[in-house]
Amino acid sequence: MAHTHYRTKGVVLGGENRGEADQLFTVFTEDFGKIEVLGRAIRKMKSKLRASIDLFYYSEIEFICGKSYKILTDAILIEKFSTSPETFEALSQFTRAALVLIPKEHKDDKIWQLLLQSGLTRGPTSGYLSLFWRLCDILGYKPELYNCACCHAKLLPEKLFFSPEHGGVICKQCKIQDEYCQEILIDTIKVLRLFLEEPFVDVGKIKTSPAVLNNLRQISKLYLQHLTENHA
Repeated sequence: MAHTHYRTKGVVLGGENRGEADQLFTVFTEDFGKIEVLGRAIRKMKSKLRASIDLFYYSEIEFICGKSYKILTDAILIEKFSTSPETFEALSQFTRAALVLIPKEHKDDKIWQLLLQSGLTRGPTSGYLSLFWRLCDILGYKPELYNCACCHAKLLPEKLFFSPEHGGVICKQCKIQDEYCQEILIDTIKVLRLFLEEPFVDVGKIKTSPAVLNNLRQISKLYLQHLTENHA
């Protein structure tokens, strides 16, 4: 029986070893959204597809629909992502969110354009972190950054906190109502506003101090943990 071959471009968000030599890839594709494709015997050294698809690869792929899985039949590497230790951590935060929060097989042009426009292969750590926050925005998890997410008063330039439970920044008066919030720097809030309010800003030109970048990492991890733990 002849199989229909489907061809599309995609970004590999995850990979899981199966059996002795197979690997199951989670790929966000241009035409089909988030899908899983099985690379049969792809972990063998002689596999012709081995060098063309892997975690954080942007590739053109071809697959057929098998009984249990979509089966990878071809892959052409377009570009590899930069994976220094710093950017790998930031990219991993984005992919963990994408694996959990993005519904399967639901085409989404906004997410696809986000992947292509964000300079995935050459951005700084802050640029990769912006992917996570922009994805949150697209999926309806945009945090409140201008008014207290608890009492709704306008935020003042004082000691402030990020509350995943309330969905944004809260004032110091409301902190007593949330034991799991974490202090967020004023400059960190400014960076997040740039990420979310200026979607085409060149994140490579955003200059952040080590303290702000570290705070941004901490807040991103905190929000990611909350979203993944509470996602239905």
